[in-house]
Amino acid sequence: MTGQQIYETALALFDEPIRGKFSKPEYTETIKIILNQGYREICIRGLCARGTGTIETAVGQKEYSFLPDCGAVKSIKRNCSTLLLIREDDIENEITAAPVSYYLAIDKIGFAPIPDMAYSLNLVYYKKPTQSLPINGEQPSLVPEEWHHILAYFMVKEFFKIDKGDRSQGYIKWDSIYEQELAKMKHYYTEGINADHYIGVR
Repeated sequence: MTGQQIYETALALFDEPIRGKFSKPEYTETIKIILNQGYREICIRGLCARGTGTIETAVGQKEYSFLPDCGAVKSIKRNCSTLLLIREDDIENEITAAPVSYYLAIDKIGFAPIPDMAYSLNLVYYKKPTQSLPINGEQPSLVPEEWHHILAYFMVKEFFKIDKGDRSQGYIKWDSIYEQELAKMKHYYTEGINADHYIGVR
C-alpha cells in the first residue's frame, strides 16, 4: 500500500472514511507525524529490513557512531569471528587490542578492548527510515508489502488516543491488535530468534 492507501485504510477502520475529524485539512501535519512515527517504530521493533555495513576503527578510539539507517544491531564480526555483546560497565578502559566485544550506548557503539590499530568490523543490522514518508503514492519500502496493514493499525490506535484518550476502549482494542501483528511480523522475519538488541530511542 502507498502512504495514501494506508491513511485511507486507517480512516475506514476508525470508521471515519470521509467526513471525520482526521480527514480535515487541519489534521494534515498530524497525520504525517503519526504515519512516520509508525513507520519508524515498525522498522525498529519489527526487524523487517536487514542491512550490512562496515565500521572502520581508529587507534585508541573506543566509541563510534551508528550508520545513519541503523535501527537495531544484529551482529558485529571481525575476520568472521562474532563479537560478544557486553554491558558498558564491563569495559576496561586501559586495555588496547583487537576488539572481541561491543556494547550499545544511546547514540554510539563501543568496543572492547579499545582498538590498538585500524580494524574493519562487519555490521549486520536492521534498517530504520532516514527520510519522511509522504502521504502520496510512495510506499513504506522498508516494511514488506504484506505487512503494510500494521502501519494502518498503528494510525488507528493513535487516532483513538488523540480523540478519546489512551484509556478508551478503542485505543486499548487497536493497540492490542497492533502489538499482536507487530509480534507476528517480527517472529516471521527472525524465525523466533530473540537475541537481537535495540538501540536506545534518540
